[in-house]
Amino acid sequence: MNLSHLNAIVRVRWQITANRFRKAGLANRIILFTVMILAAIGSLGLFVLAVIGGKFFLEKVEPFYVIYAWDVLAAAFLFAWAVALMVELQRSELLSLRNLLHLPVSLSGAFFLNYASSLVSLTVLLFLPPMLGFCLASVLHFGINSLVVFALLASFLLMVTAVSYQLRGWLARLMENKRKRGTVIAVTTAFFVLIFQLPNLINVRISQTRLAAYQQQNEAEATRLTELQQRLERKEIGPEEYAAAVESSQQESEKQRAAFRAAKTAATNRTAALANAVLPIGWLPYGASAAASGSFVSPWLCVLGRSTIGAASLALAYRSTLRAYTGAHNSVYQPVKQRRTQAFVAGSLLEKRIPFLTETQSAAALATFRSLLRAPEAKMALLTPLIFACVFGSMLATGAIGKLPAVVRPWIGIGALGMSLFGMAQMMLNMFGLDRHGFRAYVLAPAPRRDILLGKNMGLLPLASVLSALLVLFCGIVGKMEFAHIAATLLQIIVAYLVYFTISNFTSIVAPMGMAAGTMKPVSMSASVIAWQLAAILLVPAAFIPAALALAAEQFAGAITSIHDVPIYLLLTALELPIALWFYNRMLNLEGRLLQEREQAILAVVSKTSD
Repeated sequence: MNLSHLNAIVRVRWQITANRFRKAGLANRIILFTVMILAAIGSLGLFVLAVIGGKFFLEKVEPFYVIYAWDVLAAAFLFAWAVALMVELQRSELLSLRNLLHLPVSLSGAFFLNYASSLVSLTVLLFLPPMLGFCLASVLHFGINSLVVFALLASFLLMVTAVSYQLRGWLARLMENKRKRGTVIAVTTAFFVLIFQLPNLINVRISQTRLAAYQQQNEAEATRLTELQQRLERKEIGPEEYAAAVESSQQESEKQRAAFRAAKTAATNRTAALANAVLPIGWLPYGASAAASGSFVSPWLCVLGRSTIGAASLALAYRSTLRAYTGAHNSVYQPVKQRRTQAFVAGSLLEKRIPFLTETQSAAALATFRSLLRAPEAKMALLTPLIFACVFGSMLATGAIGKLPAVVRPWIGIGALGMSLFGMAQMMLNMFGLDRHGFRAYVLAPAPRRDILLGKNMGLLPLASVLSALLVLFCGIVGKMEFAHIAATLLQIIVAYLVYFTISNFTSIVAPMGMAAGTMKPVSMSASVIAWQLAAILLVPAAFIPAALALAAEQFAGAITSIHDVPIYLLLTALELPIALWFYNRMLNLEGRLLQEREQAILAVVSKTSD
């Protein structure tokens, strides 16, 4: 192993990145070239800005507040690094360690080369210059004692890159199984989404506490002023005494607010210092703040701790790699033939029959249901509403939703229903995309195309409706909706999906999209397909218009009459259900004939799984 090997690997990685953009044509090459130039100019500008801005910032604040500046820089870097890691996991054209072993280098040398080349990335190019600039600003302001910040930054990068390299290697071995690849990507994406919501939830909790304290102070001040006003009206005090008492009360309130702000700031500082001291990811901000305050031992302990974690991660990653390439992971063979035979004898899911459906309809429904259970990308699409609930759940957790007027609360359930419908649009509006080459079985099947569409819809309905119901129940309980409104909205889920299926069936027939294996990424789309898909997304609100009309009718009747105890929303929903069934049945006949005419064109599109 030598520097020429490292140089070659770095150039190969950059060439792979360039090839990805070059495949899409001249426009992407121009964009790539422009982005690289802007990134280089921006990196230099960020370095200068960090030096000048950091020097100005450090002159205005106490040494402790350095911890917040580094928290922001570290959090931004980690977010960008995590996004880049997720994007890289979804690509199949990676420079794998297996390819490096064809070079005249040892396994340890190939491992080091692969790790060192992974450091050369757009994230490092954008964030390293401003971090170095802030380190230089710290040295210029606090003196030579802050030189340890450079060591802290190096240990931070070592720990983050080593741990992520170990994680990426572990995930890469899991994704060697193509069936597990999509599951790993889906679970990892959901995990990162939820992790990055933790600061928002913590901030919501802190805001609640502060708001309650401010409200108590304002109520106490209002009570004092009311008492003074009453004493003035009873002529217990004169105007001069009243003015003096009001001024004294305002001064006392201002002192209390100042004391509260000081206590709040001190508590926040203690919490920030404790969190950064306990979590290894915060040792860079904690060490930089300690160095700015004149401490010598704490920063170097942070450097030692981070370096130890980084070295341990690389050692574990190398050990796991060595075991993988020497066959240690596969030393124990576990036969599965007998288990498969038993499962076959017990009968498969596809052999079942669904009540009220014909054999063809049941087969199509159960095949669709099984594909949703096995396809990770489908699971991710179906779980999108729950991810939305976690992302926007902090709004519900504030408690302010309980203060909404009674007339607004029933609409929370309809909003949750609409959110679930929009969240599943990517999969619902391209129902045949996940079939890929399997769509040929529907083309060759001697069955009415109406039955195939009905089976596809019934296969999607259980999972989709359950997820929508969970979201409606969650929002209804948190939003303190009435039981009749929650029940009516749950029934509206069936109405909404019957309307939604008519839209999704038509869009899936006239604007199909081929999906790359293991992802929900379209292989290629024409301008007409994009136009049809956008139009269908705009039509999604039509699915919950019946719910909105029924609820609006109830509120309108309550506003112009004295009828308030009659569940008009629930009754109208019960009337809308058979109408929606009739409409769905009529549209299904028309869309079945349309599918018969376009099935060959659909097959040509959905069976194309790569460019």
